[in-house]
Amino acid sequence: MLTAFEFIDVEQLHKKNSALLSFHLSRASSDHILNRIGMGGPSWYLFARAPEFIIASSKQHTLLAPIATTLVALLMSACAIFAFSAMGIIRRVPFLKSALVVIAIICILRGLLGFTIVIKATQIDLWQLVASSVWLYVGCCFAIGFVSLHRFQSSTHQSV
Repeated sequence: MLTAFEFIDVEQLHKKNSALLSFHLSRASSDHILNRIGMGGPSWYLFARAPEFIIASSKQHTLLAPIATTLVALLMSACAIFAFSAMGIIRRVPFLKSALVVIAIICILRGLLGFTIVIKATQIDLWQLVASSVWLYVGCCFAIGFVSLHRFQSSTHQSV
């Protein structure tokens, strides 16, 4: 199965917007992992900290687990499309700026929520700590990407 790793031209992407490049690389890793989780069965869903009903679905071989995994992969792909569009790798997609802001806010809030859970927990949950760090980092990358795009477009309109 092909993943986003096969399509990365890092030199071209680095020239565009390095914050969103960082997101794309993390998204490619996530895409690769999600593809493997679906094939790995219940133990992989358990490892990925999927909700209990998804793990049960995988054990019972119902369609809920693969459909949910596919939906998550599609959402991550949509994020990648917005990142590519902001970097200028693909043509501009509708609602680009709004999407970058919404994605940034969701990711940053998820990252901060995870840190509050880690702080309030009696034990340190390394998985939650790493996941929250990644969510926060990706959210910051989207926020920086939005600001960079906004500044670039503002400077382009002023010079015309």
